[in-house]
Amino acid sequence: MNTTNSPDYELVSSFYGPGAIGCWLLVISSIFVAWMLDPIRRVQDTIDNDLLAAATFPAITSGHTIHQIARYPGGFLELARQGVFSAEQPSAVLTAMQVSDNVNATSFCLSFALLLIALYYFRVRRALIAAGLCLFVQLPRLLVADIGTLAVLLKDPEHVVPWWIKAVKFIQSSPLLG
Repeated sequence: MNTTNSPDYELVSSFYGPGAIGCWLLVISSIFVAWMLDPIRRVQDTIDNDLLAAATFPAITSGHTIHQIARYPGGFLELARQGVFSAEQPSAVLTAMQVSDNVNATSFCLSFALLLIALYYFRVRRALIAAGLCLFVQLPRLLVADIGTLAVLLKDPEHVVPWWIKAVKFIQSSPLLG
């Protein structure tokens, strides 16, 4: 059965194809080799091109997931009710979100491993980049979890407004911005 022509995958971007994922994984594997086995690069605490290239792909996928969440047709609350990351019968929109979330989950695991390596060798700059990437790729899950938690706590999902939407509205209404 060929699942790539399935209507569930029609909204999945070609950015998540096997070539892009494979190249990204090869770049990350080169970082692991350089940070652990290369005696010269292991002692350096530099942000090199490999690390920037490896961090760019998950940053884009995380931003894409946030964009997909913001443009969800049913709104945030419907998304939180359906459970985008655990839906049993996902629609094409949910499938597209799950694909980008799979990349985010993979990049979280690999970034955490890079963080542990950087901490083991006391490389502060590398550790900061890896820790920042760990946090950024989990942002879409935190946004959806925040909405779902508020809906459950207040038991009135029609009037739930997440804290970050309130913050944006407050900043927009600030007299300093005119």
